[in-house]
Amino acid sequence: MKVYIADTETTARFEDQKQPEVIELAYAEVMQLDGSPGFGLGTMFEQRYKPVQEITLGAMAVHHIIPEDLMDCPPSSNAKLPDDCRFLIGHNIEFDWKALGSPPDVKLIDTLGMARRVWENESGHSLGACIYRLLPKAAARILLKNSHAAGIDVKNCFILLQHFLEIK
Repeated sequence: MKVYIADTETTARFEDQKQPEVIELAYAEVMQLDGSPGFGLGTMFEQRYKPVQEITLGAMAVHHIIPEDLMDCPPSSNAKLPDDCRFLIGHNIEFDWKALGSPPDVKLIDTLGMARRVWENESGHSLGACIYRLLPKAAARILLKNSHAAGIDVKNCFILLQHFLEIK
């Protein structure tokens, strides 16, 4: 029974396509560090996939992945979580879980919901806004330069999760 942080980039939002296809998937296992009470990320899995559906312009404007980037990639139907995944963490993780076909027996832990609860009286709960809230602005900007790349978003989500785990 393992815990993973994951992020996807897709062909569209669910409002734009009945079932958007995953065109980029990244995940890493959340692991207890040896001899320490803390946690770290295991090896990052990152893969792009070639969809059958067109990528909407709105989706392209978010992740900047264009069809030419995916020509030699495996089909999007190959995008799957590890079989041993029982807990899945992410920012708006229900979207990613649904895009991955709603794998059964996977419990979701949503850092977006946490952010909305912890900072309920503040505006801006996107992953980027949360990182800017936590870190010095110059450091946050460096981390967010390539946001909306699935691997970068996994790392940033882990930073946010660590913050929430430290709140007493």
